[in-house]
Amino acid sequence: MRKAVKILADNGIPHLIADGMAITERGYPRTTKDVDIIVPDIYIAHDTLIKAGFKQSKKKRTDVVDPKSEVLINLLAGGEKVLDQGLPLPQPTVVSDKPQIASLDNLIHMKLSAGRSQDFADVVALIKANSLPKDYRVHRMVKVDYLEAWDTASVEQATEDLLGGS
Repeated sequence: MRKAVKILADNGIPHLIADGMAITERGYPRTTKDVDIIVPDIYIAHDTLIKAGFKQSKKKRTDVVDPKSEVLINLLAGGEKVLDQGLPLPQPTVVSDKPQIASLDNLIHMKLSAGRSQDFADVVALIKANSLPKDYRVHRMVKVDYLEAWDTASVEQATEDLLGGS
């Protein structure tokens, strides 16, 4: 991640770290095998990383792999939707050689827009880890899903408390 971020910064490309790495930074340790990086233009970022020595991913044309660590870097386009009905990904604006982690708000919006079970579980974990209130401000398009995740987090927390905080 840090290697890719430095290369992007050296070439004036802003970025945001999303998904598993960002979830960990926002209070819920989560194991992940890849790094999701949101950039303004995935093709420019892809070509920049390839020229700097990253390998082309065999899975997806716009993804790259660090040749030493074999870590997959998923490049995502800021402003584009993960799914047709979802919210657009945030547009990165900061060029930095330090990882720019997506905000908690953006993470929740991205996760709930994706509509996958792991993403829902991640939001539940973020709610618990950050003690988010039921009336936490989320976009109206994901409000119902947030409330469902909050209810799930509340039940899980109560169960954990009953069982002695495990």
